Amino acid sequence: LQGHTQVSPYIRRYFYDESVENNSTRYGVQISHEFYLTDQSSLTGAFTGERRDYDSLGYLDGNFFSTSLAYRGQLSERYRLTLGAAASRSSPEQEHLRYTGASVWGEISRSFQDFGEVGLNASIGMRHYDGVFPALDEARSDSEASLGISFRPQRIQVFGSTPKLSCRIQKNWSNVALYVFQSTDCSLAFERTF
Repeated sequence: LQGHTQVSPYIRRYFYDESVENNSTRYGVQISHEFYLTDQSSLTGAFTGERRDYDSLGYLDGNFFSTSLAYRGQLSERYRLTLGAAASRSSPEQEHLRYTGASVWGEISRSFQDFGEVGLNASIGMRHYDGVFPALDEARSDSEASLGISFRPQRIQVFGSTPKLSCRIQKNWSNVALYVFQSTDCSLAFERTF
């Protein structure tokens, strides 16, 4: 099968308006290989290795690894479908916060001439933690689901990078009441391919 390999080093900075103690810097590399199945479909395998350093919460500092497999295909001239699955491992300093996770997701995106691309996505996942959670006699176990939307303009570039605006609503269930929540997150990312 024909395809191409991409190596993408990155540095990401996360800021939170209400819980500034969660501000963090993450740096890592993603290595992916896309196999062309047909002219309009492909299968991509990826591996990510990341270091996470928190400004105030040192016990969350640690490494994160993930591997994923995704199918992408054109449904029509304007619509594209992406389906994927991933497995992950997070290893912060404290044992009860270390986890192994798995998730599946899907996205339908539509391109608009002279405007850009809009995507609608959904995902479900689970995380099982290693150590016994403090004040409980069992390890933490979480499930999550999310719905999101994204927009990538066609003709806007900032210093040669293409912006992407994403927003999602996430619901998290857990056997630890502290981690039962719903959140709405938005992000603005700039991507540049060399």
